[in-house]
Amino acid sequence: MSAAAFTISLLFLSGQASYELALKAFQEAQFEKVLSVLDNLPEAEAHRPAAFNLRAVALMKLHRFDEAIAASREAARLHPGNPNYAYNVGLMYLAKGDLRAAEDNYRQALQRFPQSSLLYEGWGETLFSMKRFREAEAELQKAVELDPASADAAVGLAKLFYALGDHEQFGVAATKAIQLNPQKSLACYYYGKHLIEDRKQSAQGAEYIRKSIMLAPDFVQGLIEWGEILSRSGRWDEAAETYEKASGFEPDNAQVCYLLYKACRKSGKAEKAERALQKYQALSKDRD
Repeated sequence: MSAAAFTISLLFLSGQASYELALKAFQEAQFEKVLSVLDNLPEAEAHRPAAFNLRAVALMKLHRFDEAIAASREAARLHPGNPNYAYNVGLMYLAKGDLRAAEDNYRQALQRFPQSSLLYEGWGETLFSMKRFREAEAELQKAVELDPASADAAVGLAKLFYALGDHEQFGVAATKAIQLNPQKSLACYYYGKHLIEDRKQSAQGAEYIRKSIMLAPDFVQGLIEWGEILSRSGRWDEAAETYEKASGFEPDNAQVCYLLYKACRKSGKAEKAERALQKYQALSKDRD
């Protein structure tokens, strides 16, 4: 599961130049640089919960899940009254694939913060990953009830309804998400899908897909969708470059390897195509 598909709660240290440099590196998907900058924070700032939180998210993006969970738990320990940190701990477990631990985390956190929309969103995301779709809908609707202005909750519902094939409700949720936050990567992605698939507005939808990966350069599903849009237009060189970017973030993603092979073959890059095909075959064999 792509970590970039999750909404992470970032906390800010105002006026701290080094921390702001780390945050900028995070927004540019330079996750190793984030860790390097955080390692050099002044002692007092390095032990603040927001710094541990940013470290945890960067580690998660690098798939160093156990370290990410430890850093996120330290942020929560330092600021036990902030539900954002408990929310992030759950997403670390979710990204790791430990769905039961993620669910337990949200159940326990909601006992302490029963009015937290964010925690209901995290629980709904976890239930979605467990394919308990109706329960997921109930928790996401609870999140909306607690915070009607939450674009994250609207995105969660859009994702759910898309998976269920309920395109009427999907369109409603995707439209609400983009209205609430037009600068949110996942809102752009699902609204773009809605425009392309439901309203047959391919050009407008493509622009929203492109915007989704500009806002989140490591959003692999968005890169895949953009690559497919380029492929349908015969822009195979650009499609290959896009899939190469996606492969850089998820090198063991078999779908990306196959799409990269196809785009490289179509664009005449025989050597790259062969390498991508071999990687795809190896990954497919490992899954059998």
